[in-house]
Amino acid sequence: MKRAYHHLNRHKGTYGKYIIILAMCFTILAYLLSGGKLFDIAPKKEKVPVTPVKHKDNGMIKISTKDNKRSYKVGDTVELIVTASSDKQPVIGYDVMLTYDGTKLQFKESESLDSSFNMFTFTKKGKVSLTGVKRVKPAVSTVMTDNPIGKLSLKATSIGPIKVSVDFTADSLKDSNLMNGKNKDVLGGVEGVELVVGK
Repeated sequence: MKRAYHHLNRHKGTYGKYIIILAMCFTILAYLLSGGKLFDIAPKKEKVPVTPVKHKDNGMIKISTKDNKRSYKVGDTVELIVTASSDKQPVIGYDVMLTYDGTKLQFKESESLDSSFNMFTFTKKGKVSLTGVKRVKPAVSTVMTDNPIGKLSLKATSIGPIKVSVDFTADSLKDSNLMNGKNKDVLGGVEGVELVVGK
């Protein structure tokens, strides 16, 4: 028993070397089988989906005055012309919401200037809304390029500068819009007009 213990103790260092070499062999083999990824502890990069850039719609609604007149007197009738451009896309409906100082302008009447649409007018002090719905006939596409779609007549009731604005916020359907055949708003910008009423 003592002899066997003495023999084991004498060769203890040799056995330790064999164990280390054997462990290294297993480690190298595992590394090769894993394709070199055994010690790859770097975090994997997640694929980020590419979001396409949204195309900016270029439809426009503009307000102008008849004969580009800008100066009026109290009691004069101010005629506003509404024109629209639909960015080369056919339009099936529109909403035009105008705001102004209701103490200086008073709504009188409206008139549709595009017979391919039924136009409805809604008024409130300082606000006028025009809603157009494409007629069934004639069944032709209506692509607008500075098309006059409506005329408003208002009475100047007080002196001072007046700004007539088109209510519009991008991607909102609660204000002015131009709807194409896919029920998408193609309106990208608006332009109002400024007036002056004197004595």
